[in-house]
Amino acid sequence: MSLSFSVGDFIAAVELANKIRKEFVDAPSQFKAITDEIRSLSIVLQDADVAFPKQEINTDHKRDLEDIDKGCQNVLGKLQRILDKISELSSESGNFGKRIKRVWKRLNWKPEDIDELRSRISTNVGFLDAFNGRLTRDNVVKLVRHQEDQGRQTVLDWITLIDYAPQQSDFITRRQAGTGQWLLDSIEYQT
Repeated sequence: MSLSFSVGDFIAAVELANKIRKEFVDAPSQFKAITDEIRSLSIVLQDADVAFPKQEINTDHKRDLEDIDKGCQNVLGKLQRILDKISELSSESGNFGKRIKRVWKRLNWKPEDIDELRSRISTNVGFLDAFNGRLTRDNVVKLVRHQEDQGRQTVLDWITLIDYAPQQSDFITRRQAGTGQWLLDSIEYQT
């Protein structure tokens, strides 16, 4: 897997999902469920495209995101190929000029095929939701740590504003030679 994946790569998946959604507009009612799944995937992909570029994403997260994007691209690509097989384009003339419309052919599409595609779409929606949840959790953890660190620093500043290192250094430079030597030479200190 290449790590050159950027969050902007979701744009292709968003565009493909929107294209497929538009093609399903005039689909027979038997495709209502899969149309709803595509709509959900499209919405989640658009949210990801907006939210993820603003996040700090590490290499592991990028790999996960790339896998999710590939899964979305694969299922949408398969759906596009199926659409191309089962429908054809026809021209309509109207008051507003010529318009292209998909005409759905009669087909024998097994419910298992639809269910398998719906399941894959739902899985990708779930993966994106889980990924977003994980990023949110990581950001909340960072925020809590920062707040705790800030709270500790506030307490330390309240207890004392004195920096003891320079004070200790000053004491050591002002002492006379041999001061405290009796303590260092004592048997109790040596053991």
